Amino acid sequence: MLSGTTWTQQAYLKASNSGFSDQFGFGVAVWGDTVVVGAQHESSNATGVNGNQADNSASSSGAAYIFTGAGQYSLLTSASNGTVTGAGNFVRGSTATLAATAAEGYAFTGWTGDANGTANPLSVQMDSDKTIGATFTRQYTLTFGTPFNGTITGIASDGKYLTGTSAILTATAAAGYTFTGWVGSANGTVNPVTILMNADKTIGATFTRQFTLTATTPANGTITGLVPGGEYVSGTSARLTATPNPGYFFTGWTGSASGPANPLFVLMNSDKTIGATFTRQHTLTATTLENGTVSGIAPEGKYNTGTTAGITATPNPGYVFTGWTGDASGTANPLSMVMNSDKTIGATFTRQFTLITTTPTNGTITGTATGGKYLIGTTATLTVTPNPYFVFTGWTGGASGTTNPVVSLDGLRQNHWCHLSTGPQRRGRGRLVRLSRTSGVWHQSQFGG
Repeated sequence: MLSGTTWTQQAYLKASNSGFSDQFGFGVAVWGDTVVVGAQHESSNATGVNGNQADNSASSSGAAYIFTGAGQYSLLTSASNGTVTGAGNFVRGSTATLAATAAEGYAFTGWTGDANGTANPLSVQMDSDKTIGATFTRQYTLTFGTPFNGTITGIASDGKYLTGTSAILTATAAAGYTFTGWVGSANGTVNPVTILMNADKTIGATFTRQFTLTATTPANGTITGLVPGGEYVSGTSARLTATPNPGYFFTGWTGSASGPANPLFVLMNSDKTIGATFTRQHTLTATTLENGTVSGIAPEGKYNTGTTAGITATPNPGYVFTGWTGDASGTANPLSMVMNSDKTIGATFTRQFTLITTTPTNGTITGTATGGKYLIGTTATLTVTPNPYFVFTGWTGGASGTTNPVVSLDGLRQNHWCHLSTGPQRRGRGRLVRLSRTSGVWHQSQFGG
């Protein structure tokens, strides 16, 4: 059999009645699996087919030998980036076994020619001459380091991937940790991640400690701002906002936070639980006032229940505070009001006048209110008391006549004077009189006005 330029022996043929100088093989004819070999000088007296080969009485009469075989077929192979073993010549109907072995960095991916599929080794039924090829494809290796605090799954068992294929990897964090990114031949936080295998690659995953922030369900308000699941990476901050229901006021945080800051920033360096306190509040409203003002009401008039509002009424010039109205009464000023409900308050301011008395000569005026202040429509009762040897002779300014005491007044914004005179002659800021005594009786003489 010729294989390339090399012949190989397939069978050994020998005459069954051999003799010296028979010249077996002088002539050969081949047809399929039949070979006819001539022995032109063989001595034999046999005639026909399959005669008596032992009768050599006829010298150099010649003979022909016919050989038949089972038949053989050739199996040829071809390959690049690897090798195939098991090729050769095979008896018809026998089975040949081929094995494909990839070169370093390659993988066997299938048979071509007279075979297909990926079975390796391959069993070939030899029912004809056949040529079979093997395909070897470039492959790459995906490796990963053992991550801390989590796992990476999805890598092929041997880490081998054909060029152009993709690996789908999933990072799974251990309890109390969260996946925060890929390192090596991948980056970002997409999880799972798809890696195109066009080179050898190494990949890792980072897992970071995380903590849980729990917000208790508050009464009379809400807490917002928690991320879904309440999980935060260590060192990050949560921004929480407390929102009271209508009629309530946020008064502070409880649990792992305190104080009234709102919104609240919580540094997540451990698991934390936070609540919020909402207190009932009431509104204090001051009605629109005339002739004065009310001060001391908190911005927007909001007070926590049970707290006290300190309110001061201040009259305009010429007026005086005369009492509270609405949900307060009396004249206490400032006023302390306990806020246990919504309240409305007003203040009354009344017109007042000033009664001024001049210091008279030779007598006194009494009965003037402290400061000389009188509410409109009220009455002042003044009494004049002359010094010894003088007599009261009349009112001046905002009053007149000699009534003593006098009831005043009509519009108390006047000055009132009284003037007294006695002998021998005294001058007041009114009439001028002279008093004399005869036989124990006083007499008055007028000198001028």
